[in-house]
Amino acid sequence: MLIGDDAILSGVDVNRQNRNWLTPKDILDVVIETEGGSVSEMYKVVQIFQTASANNARTGRQRLKRSHHTRNPIRMIKNHINDEINNSTLEQRETLMIVATLIATLTFTGGLQPPGAFKSEDANGGSNATNTTRATTSLGRTLDNIFGQRNSTAGQAIMADRRVHFTLYSAFNAIGFLVSVAMISQLTKGFPLRNWMRLCIISAVSTYCLAIVYLAPDEDVFWVVVLAAALLLVLRELYFFIKSLCNGIKKATSET
Repeated sequence: MLIGDDAILSGVDVNRQNRNWLTPKDILDVVIETEGGSVSEMYKVVQIFQTASANNARTGRQRLKRSHHTRNPIRMIKNHINDEINNSTLEQRETLMIVATLIATLTFTGGLQPPGAFKSEDANGGSNATNTTRATTSLGRTLDNIFGQRNSTAGQAIMADRRVHFTLYSAFNAIGFLVSVAMISQLTKGFPLRNWMRLCIISAVSTYCLAIVYLAPDEDVFWVVVLAAALLLVLRELYFFIKSLCNGIKKATSET
């Protein structure tokens, strides 16, 4: 009844649970995982389940629970993302992880090596280390107070002289990098050594931001777009890192 273009989907409950509270999709996922994650031999079965909107038992319970009390837009977006991940096959998640990793690698490299390379001399034609470049905006001066003034323009991106182009380039590059890192964070949910993964994400994003601060021009719009977005991701991962660490300490103390 589920095969072919004229499938009678209304007559079959594809999300019915057995005595162990498992749906057909739960069993299919177990079969795929025990065979090494390959769905090449079961491609038609996977397609049929997707067409019939088959869900895991856990997803069904979460949807039923959320339907009664969630109207928060942020939480609704989060729930939608979780549903997309839970309803995807293992092969789809693995492919998405590879794509997200490649995008993160390319955008990280593109941010630290912008087109046109870097300046090897000061703006006045020399490489005098006693020259200083002062920030002209309030946020730029704040960063100068934190990190110190740049002694010369050597090492700054040549593209930074064209501030509009560089700001757009770096902003879109940063969005691609941060979104791909966020995708990796979502796809590794439930993995072992999860806290170590969070620490890696925090370190990678912080490294990216520090490098951009050194390469970028003194432009408030640029700082707001790039650093604010990066700060949100870092704070999110830091929050879950500390929360998980505290839960682990409480569990260890309660067992002793």
